[in-house]
Amino acid sequence: MFFSKSIKVAFIATFFLFINYDIFSQSSDVKTFVDTKKNFKEIKTGWAKGAFFNSSFTNVGLSNWAAGGQSSVSVGVTANTFAIYKDSNQTWENYLDMAWGSLRNGNAKNEDGSINRFFKNEDKLMFLSKYGRTINSKLNYTSLLQFNSQFFQGFAPFSTTTNSRGQHISNILAPAFGLLSMGMDYKPTKYLSFYVSPATGKFTIVNEQRLADQGAFGVKAAVRDELGNILTPGQKFRAELGWYLNLQFNKEIMKNITMRSRLDLFTNYKTPDLTDVNWEVTINMKVNKYITTSIFTHLIYDDDIDTNPESAMVNPAIQFKHVLGVGFSYMIGDKL
Repeated sequence: MFFSKSIKVAFIATFFLFINYDIFSQSSDVKTFVDTKKNFKEIKTGWAKGAFFNSSFTNVGLSNWAAGGQSSVSVGVTANTFAIYKDSNQTWENYLDMAWGSLRNGNAKNEDGSINRFFKNEDKLMFLSKYGRTINSKLNYTSLLQFNSQFFQGFAPFSTTTNSRGQHISNILAPAFGLLSMGMDYKPTKYLSFYVSPATGKFTIVNEQRLADQGAFGVKAAVRDELGNILTPGQKFRAELGWYLNLQFNKEIMKNITMRSRLDLFTNYKTPDLTDVNWEVTINMKVNKYITTSIFTHLIYDDDIDTNPESAMVNPAIQFKHVLGVGFSYMIGDKL
């Protein structure tokens, strides 16, 4: 199957990233971003709380530009927050990641011909909570809850012929994905963890009937007659049971350069030859106290997600996004 190769590629790439950046870190002068803050790795008991905020702005303006091109404006905001408690018997980790970005292209228009001022190019809402009971210094019994969705409507890429957009293809809670599982969490180092669960429930929500009727994001589509009239509405909820693997890496790999990587793999027991992949990597390079350059990549593969909604057939494919930005940043609270 196509995806057995993709899983191997994801594992191999993740492995070499961890190994290479661990080697870099051995020669770096590791220190906290804010020296007066606590370092969670040194905390024996109690809470560590903190957040990292970043914003960016880009503007390209063209007037009578003979070489051609389009004016554009883009803005983006991200927030990564955490609250973690630990003592000798337990650890409770909570993470909330949010992002929003918007872009205006000079020639982008709505269906009625009016100028489409802005459309989103980033929209993220992710919450992860993981509670573990200590077995030894590296191993925990662990339960995990994860929720992913977005804040605003999403649209398909602009038509190459009309340069306009039609109806939205996603919305808040359409989709939303949830995971609920119990397993084992192995932490060989303070910056790397492997969570494995043989019993994980994955939940898909499409809380908009039009999208549910289409069978978007893997829910059961509406039953229609020969004329296309709906006999039975599409379902807004889908539940799956399978195994789940979560890998997390978070470390200052060189002075003022921090890498954060998270890989999620889920396989439904009913389709053991297909694995859903969600892999995010963020590298923040601090220029000074308030200026940061960031590199973000996001790879997704889900056999239930149609990457070409205008087609009559489901077309799953590898989804990939990368973002390179320079902007204002600020960190508060403790450091992981």
